[in-house]
Amino acid sequence: MRQPTLLVVSLVALLPSCDGGSVHTSDAGGDSASAAHADLGPTVDADSADAPAPPVPPSPPGPPAPPPPAGTCPWGATLSANAAVGLAAIAHSDGVSPEEQQLLDRMNAHRGGELLVWSPCLADLARSHSADMVAAGYYGHGAAGAPDDFMVSRRATAAGLVVDGRLDENVLTGDLRYWLGGDIARVVDMWMMDDHRLPILGCREVGVGVASMPYLDTTIVYVTADFACP
Repeated sequence: MRQPTLLVVSLVALLPSCDGGSVHTSDAGGDSASAAHADLGPTVDADSADAPAPPVPPSPPGPPAPPPPAGTCPWGATLSANAAVGLAAIAHSDGVSPEEQQLLDRMNAHRGGELLVWSPCLADLARSHSADMVAAGYYGHGAAGAPDDFMVSRRATAAGLVVDGRLDENVLTGDLRYWLGGDIARVVDMWMMDDHRLPILGCREVGVGVASMPYLDTTIVYVTADFACP
């Protein structure tokens, strides 16, 4: 009857631990049988603790930053389109019209990487220029009744806007129904065909303004995009 008993003891004594040693790893006192029993549980628990933790899933992106409060642009509630002659007052807005959103989305689609950030203040500046072109009947980067060099930087300075970097501007006018096929975002595609693409691809902030006037059976649109560039 002793032989089976010796066989059981020898098997317990030879059981390997998970770390390659014997089961008995504790420095606690007591007989070998009780020590082996006491060490088996803690050894398994310790190895379980050493197992790699499951990967932590990445945090979802946070919500987009809210627009700045209304009235934070230097002109307060209203911007005169042409600071030199006082035409086409534009009410400040932190919102984006459907046409402006289409133009912004098309510009960002062409960028493909870091997106242009919408600037309500630059949008006011762009809206005022588009409205001034319609009101005064001209097309260009200047302003009616102002010196020839009254470009976007001087218009911004006259309105009190200070930009960290430089300002750039794209303008375009055309027939919405026939030339643009009813898709105002095609304005951006045309800018991308020449050097007008440079601010679209290289600047960091933008504001867009659209003004229009009826003409026969169509609409003539005047589009301005003002950019803040590093």
